[in-house]
Amino acid sequence: MSAEEFKAKGNAAFQAGKNDEAINWFTSAIELDPGNHILYSNRSAAYCASEQYSKAFDDAVKVNELKPDWAKGWSRKGAALHGKKDFAGAVEAYNKGLSLEPGNETCKKGVEDAKAAMGGGGGGANPFSKIFGPDVWVKIKTNPKLAPFLDEPDYVNMIKAMQTNPQAINMFLQDKRIMQTFACLCGIDMASADDFMGEEEGRPQPSKPAPKPEPKPAPSTSSSSSLSPKAQEAEAEKEKGNAFYKSKEFDKAIECYDRALELCPENIVYLINKAAVFLEQQNFDECVKICDEAVEKGRSSRADVKTIAKALARKGSALHKLKKFDDAIAAFKSSLMEHRVADTLNKLNACEKDKKDTEAAAYLDDGKAAEAKERGNEKFKAGDFPGAVREYDEAIKRKPNDPTYYCNRAAAYTKLNELQHAMTDCDRALELDPKYVKAISRKAGIYFWRKEYHKALEWYEKGLAEDPSNEELRKGLECTLQQVNSAQQSSDVDEDRLRKAMADPEIQSILHDPILQSVLRDFKENPKAAQQHLKSPEIMEKIQKLIAAGVLRTSSQAM
Repeated sequence: MSAEEFKAKGNAAFQAGKNDEAINWFTSAIELDPGNHILYSNRSAAYCASEQYSKAFDDAVKVNELKPDWAKGWSRKGAALHGKKDFAGAVEAYNKGLSLEPGNETCKKGVEDAKAAMGGGGGGANPFSKIFGPDVWVKIKTNPKLAPFLDEPDYVNMIKAMQTNPQAINMFLQDKRIMQTFACLCGIDMASADDFMGEEEGRPQPSKPAPKPEPKPAPSTSSSSSLSPKAQEAEAEKEKGNAFYKSKEFDKAIECYDRALELCPENIVYLINKAAVFLEQQNFDECVKICDEAVEKGRSSRADVKTIAKALARKGSALHKLKKFDDAIAAFKSSLMEHRVADTLNKLNACEKDKKDTEAAAYLDDGKAAEAKERGNEKFKAGDFPGAVREYDEAIKRKPNDPTYYCNRAAAYTKLNELQHAMTDCDRALELDPKYVKAISRKAGIYFWRKEYHKALEWYEKGLAEDPSNEELRKGLECTLQQVNSAQQSSDVDEDRLRKAMADPEIQSILHDPILQSVLRDFKENPKAAQQHLKSPEIMEKIQKLIAAGVLRTSSQAM
């Protein structure tokens, strides 16, 4: 497939709320078209949606590098920084977007939200603000219960009002559509929140009195008066069974449910409750058998879809315990087709994750990982860098906790000029082994090629602290210092390098330091006083970092 086809699939997955799937599609697109800023922007949004804010930030920075005059790229960076709780940085990023596109609503709203978060210290933010965030329209559109409301202008206006001011929800809670929206977005199934084991789903529910200023309590016998004597007796047995179930007297609970079934064999709720007992007893095969019986009876008698969904979900839970993942996933999906509730969806996601983890664990093989690494090394030496990446991919799948494989793949990515992927691999290698000098050297080299010399110097020095005699690190440090000195002596300004430096939160923090601002003024107005400041190691370190970043240009005489 082409990059555009991968992108289209990523967009579709993102709109469906499948963030991990979207990330994978966008990554595939980026591998084919690494210079496309929109792909990084889309993946940044997907990372943000899955709360992987550091990765979202890295992609946003890449967008800014590729397309610095694109306001949307700066809004992506603002969103990532907001997620990382760097609210000041978020405001700055959004303001940069507004300087490029003054009418950009996303940036305007981002500035407001970030400033509000700063004002509340990040801990007092309105809990509804996340529910009615920018992605609320996608969530509503993809929810079959909520989507029809989008055709109603007053509903749309209420949602917009709550986006602008989350506190406004208090004004609209009397509207049933808003209550339903709130419940769905919070993952609450209002119809089954108080249901114990689906026990009331097989028969009509007792009617509740309509809300009145002074409601009158319904007669206590209303629920039983509409049932036949046999049905009432069956319900009594069920209630006894429920009590035994709660007290973990499972054999007695089964006896009660069996008596209820003898009295009312058409009520599949009793079968579902019985299946719940077998699930607790870890008799999973019997649980599956009972659930199948309940589904078959329920469909032939046209039972309520919620009840059938409950039986299918319970079957899925038993199959999950049996590690029959494909069958369990099919049962959960069938349940969701009957009736969609958050609990079943969560169980489906957990089952799919367990299946993926189990398959990954079964794939582990240290010996085959080493073989793949050797094949990767051979391809690397032959200049087949894409082939090397594929072999290192295989090595990582076979042994994902070996930092060497990530470091080797980073080298291949660097040769392909995929510096962001290379940086991610270096970070992963250093997570596994913080003192891995080869990964430190690779990371420093990536910063060098990105002209972020201040960071390159920092990482070369970190590496030399671990291995003072490392020749590769020493040469890298010397080369970086030469580049810094050369840039200082040049009359030309490297705009790309300066732009990257100004986007660095650390550089921004140094520039906003009031003491350093005073020192920089003294360099212009009172050089003798400035010389005194240079005796402070902390001040000197900050000035050197600004020089290395290309932000501060000064002659050797002035220093």
